[in-house]
Amino acid sequence: MSSTQESPGNFKILVVDDDTFIANILKRIVEKLGCDVKCIHDGNEVGNALIAYEPDVIFLDLILPGIDGVEIIRDLGQAGCKSKIVLMSGLDKRTLASVSLGAKQNSLDVIDAITKPFAPGQVEGILQPLIDLKSSNQSSGVTKQPTLSFGSQIVYEPEATLEEDLGRDNNWIRASLFWRMDDAELVDIASLVGDSYNSKIVKGVLETVLRGIHKNKAIFTSDDQNINVKIPLLIEILNDEAAPNYLDQLVTQTGLSNQSIMFEIDEGIVTKPSETTSTVLSRLKIKGFKISVCVKEKIDEVLALLDKLPIDEVTLNMDYVRFGEGQIKNTETEFEIASFASYVTKIGLVASVKNVSNAEQADFAKRCKFSKASGRFIREPGSARTINEFFNKK
Repeated sequence: MSSTQESPGNFKILVVDDDTFIANILKRIVEKLGCDVKCIHDGNEVGNALIAYEPDVIFLDLILPGIDGVEIIRDLGQAGCKSKIVLMSGLDKRTLASVSLGAKQNSLDVIDAITKPFAPGQVEGILQPLIDLKSSNQSSGVTKQPTLSFGSQIVYEPEATLEEDLGRDNNWIRASLFWRMDDAELVDIASLVGDSYNSKIVKGVLETVLRGIHKNKAIFTSDDQNINVKIPLLIEILNDEAAPNYLDQLVTQTGLSNQSIMFEIDEGIVTKPSETTSTVLSRLKIKGFKISVCVKEKIDEVLALLDKLPIDEVTLNMDYVRFGEGQIKNTETEFEIASFASYVTKIGLVASVKNVSNAEQADFAKRCKFSKASGRFIREPGSARTINEFFNKK
């Protein structure tokens, strides 16, 4: 149990994990955020703790002795639990997603699911907006019931520099447009539109993202740092010869700088280019935009084309089976990827990684000498304000 004395009005966290090491790590993280925390290591104690402690958030491990997380979720649902729940496990994401669905079917408010090992930034990113909301409600003297918005939402993901000499002027975030469902789930706009994606829809997405960035420009800019933004660019734009002028005008209208924006394109765009790909990429580069190519399966094909592409960065996507748990301990894989990163750097480009989801992948990226990394292990994606806090803490 926590020895911290509970303060009236403080945000209260209940940690349910039989691993005392993990529980103590979580305890230290949430106490730094000013929260009260209670740790229990036996799933059978959850019911009593729920009544006595009335936590705002429950961090629930799925693998527990005696009674597992799924059984606890069933019991919490029957008890009418109103606490927000964060699932924790070393199991794969599919299992977490399945358990999360079951929890929602039990009318529980599952707000996130994190895999072990997790980074402190992940926990902070989950809790800070909730703490801020409760604090705001208390200061106004009004108890508000949070409502789930329905519609588009820009999600920001920061990059961490893995090389000390890159400096603060190399801070980058990735900005993507998601759709918030009525159950608070965030879904990538591309997956919703599917094959119906066309140039008009892509332009609408880009305009929404750029105007959102402009709206938060003051948050991202300060006297000692300036945040640069990466924006995914789909093939539909590269099929449109008028796209460079359109993007140039749009960026100017939103008061942003071309030099502070990097467009990310997928490996398939350059390995199977359309008739206009080269022209559009070249014109974007001439207009001052930066360009990154994301590689995943076609590393050798992209490497063979690097001297013919007007790009600034090559990003390795680690959301791929060969970079899964245990896979990257393979000596041949590490030699191949380290050689890839070395070559990219040698020819004057930046080598980065994205979708880093665990400590093993983060260590792999460092050993292979990548310059920058992003992903849930580095920092959970979030709002402009919470992501800016990530850079301020660097």
